[in-house]
Amino acid sequence: FDRLALDPLIAAVPDPRRAIDPAELALRLSAKTVEVAGMVLQDGALDVGIDGPRVQLRRLEVAIGGGRLALSGALGEGGRIADGLADLSLPEATALMGLVPPEYRGSEAMWRGPLTLKAQASGPPEAIGARLNLELGDLRLEAMPVIDLPGRRITGPLTLRHPGAPRALDRFGFDTAAWLGDGSLALIAQLVATPQRIVAENFDLAAGALRTRGALTLDLGARPKLAGRLAAEALTLPLPYPRDPTPVAFAALGRLDAEVAVTADRLLVGQSPVLSQLETTVQLQGGVLQLAPLKAKLGGGALGARVALDTTAPAPALAFEGQLEGAQIAGPLLDGVPDLSAGTVDLAWEARAAGHSALALVSSLGGRVRLAARDGTFDGFALRGVRDALALTDATAIPPAVEAALAEGSTVFTRLEVGTTLDRGVIAIDTGSLQGDGGAVRLGGS
Repeated sequence: FDRLALDPLIAAVPDPRRAIDPAELALRLSAKTVEVAGMVLQDGALDVGIDGPRVQLRRLEVAIGGGRLALSGALGEGGRIADGLADLSLPEATALMGLVPPEYRGSEAMWRGPLTLKAQASGPPEAIGARLNLELGDLRLEAMPVIDLPGRRITGPLTLRHPGAPRALDRFGFDTAAWLGDGSLALIAQLVATPQRIVAENFDLAAGALRTRGALTLDLGARPKLAGRLAAEALTLPLPYPRDPTPVAFAALGRLDAEVAVTADRLLVGQSPVLSQLETTVQLQGGVLQLAPLKAKLGGGALGARVALDTTAPAPALAFEGQLEGAQIAGPLLDGVPDLSAGTVDLAWEARAAGHSALALVSSLGGRVRLAARDGTFDGFALRGVRDALALTDATAIPPAVEAALAEGSTVFTRLEVGTTLDRGVIAIDTGSLQGDGGAVRLGGS
């Protein structure tokens, strides 16, 4: 044939779940153009036989997107599948984009690369055992689902691997190279899927520096909800650029609700370790994100905090409050002057900001910070040098000596207390005092 429409032939295949009169049919066809399910394919070949309730598809081959699709198998009494095979190979997977509804299609980058798909299936409708192997570029997916067609349920293990995690996630539009770190991607999960929910009963995920495991459930109701737990050896997050004016897609947080318990041995931001022994619950309800309570260790001290982000406000509103007790400073905090380079620190803060970008949030930052430190070193001026300068007998030498002592050096202190107010990027010292080996001093300014 020059043209073959398969839809009428498929509609005429008897339902093997119903008793029918015995019939026999052997059919072999070939066509330059094959039309099926709204698709137009090339160079088709069909070899099918019907023997009573058994339909034997010996071969169905078509050319598609420069590649080839081959199907074979048998459909027996009661809908039992035997020796079902599917083999698809394409030099470029983008040829399949037009077959997927636009709302599920994603970006073209997701589809780039050669594709091979091999699938096997056999068993009765309520327990079809399948095996799936998919390769898209360097991405490898393996699955062994058991499919219950009457019950509309799929269960089984899934494995996803890629030699480079940042490259794999970049395919799906996630730019993670700067913070996820080098390393492969490996996901092993046990899944259960129904029209109402998708459950990862347990999973292990390794991606670059990220290492986590857990269990998650996604309820697919009118408003989707994600629930479960994550336990990470290393949890990695991006380091935001504070002057980035690009609007953040906060609206995406309004598309579902969530309640996920999270623990992490280490929290890395921009590949640098920040916190240890992290515990929190991530709650998302109606576009309001909360991390409450948040507990962790920082510098050996105990951190307790609450974070809330309201994306329903005209300008997304961020609130962050907490306290840190007993943190040990073992080096410069800010790598600048003035700075703390040693000591034990207690810290308490409440902060708020609003805006659609990192720049807007930083520019609108306001709140209060209270710091108390003991037995440490303050870099930026030498209090003992000021005392020694004031003790000079040459009055003309005192001003330059005091100026030099205030411009550089370090001060060992027994107690440092500072209270500040933040208002749109301006820090004002409301109260401040330092007691050290060179005496005592009051601090102020903005």
